[in-house]
Amino acid sequence: MEILLDGNLILNKESLFKTLKEQISSDEFYGNSLDALWDVLSYGIDSLVVTIKNRKELEINLGDYFNKLIDLFEELNNKNVVVTFETN
Repeated sequence: MEILLDGNLILNKESLFKTLKEQISSDEFYGNSLDALWDVLSYGIDSLVVTIKNRKELEINLGDYFNKLIDLFEELNNKNVVVTFETN
């Protein structure tokens, strides 16, 4: 599975979850929270590629929530889901 997060397009948490739902396309992904994201990503996938474009803008737009999102992806690595980060 691949996820693209672009800091020029994701301006807040609402647009983050809209983007994620469009890319993940799972009936299990309901709710706009990191808990809901965890539920859908931690079951049924073996690998995940997360590409972050315009990282600085994404950090500014999401504030502290950006770090929580990155922590979630790192926790997935600890749960035997291989998460690869690409930044450009």
